[in-house]
Amino acid sequence: PFLVQMALGSCRVHLKARFITIPTLGQKLYTVMSIIICSLLYFNITKLYLPLYYQHSIVYYLFLAVTGLDQLSFFANLIHVRFLNGETNTAFCIMMQRIDRNMKIDHNNILNKTVIRANIFTITFIILIYVVLVISTIMLNEYSLVTLFGLLYGQLIFMVERAHCSNLILFFFTRVRFVNAIIKNHVHPENQNQPPKLVRYFVTNRITRYLAAQTHDFIVNDTDVYLKQIFEGFSMFTDIYRFQVCLFCIKIVVLSLLTFELCFVAVQRNLLETKNLTNYYIMTYSVIGFFTALYVSGRCELFFREIRETKRLAVAVLLQYQEGPLREKATRMLKIIEESTPQFSVYDMWNMDGYIFIKICSLVTNLIVTLLQFAYL
Repeated sequence: PFLVQMALGSCRVHLKARFITIPTLGQKLYTVMSIIICSLLYFNITKLYLPLYYQHSIVYYLFLAVTGLDQLSFFANLIHVRFLNGETNTAFCIMMQRIDRNMKIDHNNILNKTVIRANIFTITFIILIYVVLVISTIMLNEYSLVTLFGLLYGQLIFMVERAHCSNLILFFFTRVRFVNAIIKNHVHPENQNQPPKLVRYFVTNRITRYLAAQTHDFIVNDTDVYLKQIFEGFSMFTDIYRFQVCLFCIKIVVLSLLTFELCFVAVQRNLLETKNLTNYYIMTYSVIGFFTALYVSGRCELFFREIRETKRLAVAVLLQYQEGPLREKATRMLKIIEESTPQFSVYDMWNMDGYIFIKICSLVTNLIVTLLQFAYL
């Protein structure tokens, strides 16, 4: 994913010889050139379709709104990623490495490779979707790849950023699960040393418990310190990605409504043609957006549930020990969870969790029903 972001000009940091710095001047100039070229290609592909709808004012303005929203989100996302929060991005990368070193899992190949494989799988899947969309469009409309590059480039950057956000949530999820495994091995020591069957793309509870049993012990390891650092890292993560998540959620709602209204009016006026790039693009991207929202919210829910499991395990330790250092450690963990419970708050408007996808679907459905009522009642 890092190499893909470097090629797209959307990487947040510059990595060279194992040193992390803010993007260089050359990288920023590359991004500026990409924005200019992509803007011209956006304008060109928009100009190709405006004559199709010019005689129908409602469809014409809806099409302008869809393409305008697409371009604005592309500009806002790329500028925020490349030109803002440079020092914060580097500090966040260093924080992630510090968490692994302090937890003594920086050389744990299974945990690290699981996150890397999830990144590769997600990015590959997104690229394949867009490649199929572009190939089908070229076959139907005979447009050159250069014409479609602006459309592909803008949306690919946006989706890769969402995928990277969800995979970072997976990073924190696996670390909290590892802390829970240390506690479970102490509270329920049975079956912790039996080698489990490895799962290629996911770290199960049995795998995590087995890995934790080989190197960690709740009696000697500072699990409360681990938990505090994970929460601090997640807080930095939410500060960095809050804008992208806000932009994504607003875009998916507005774009879905505009897409529905555009297709609805176009069907009424018999303007939808089978060989039309706009039809395939706006419908496909709306569907991809909903699946991405489900993906991100699902991983957020996994992370928060694992924290609730940490709280339950800390209470179990308190029940076992009436006094002593282990009880004090469990008390500190409970205090950390209660006083600084992680939340993915989007500017205090909503929280990213497992219910946000349902809320988005409910909002879009209600607004679509309202549009239908205006049309038929």
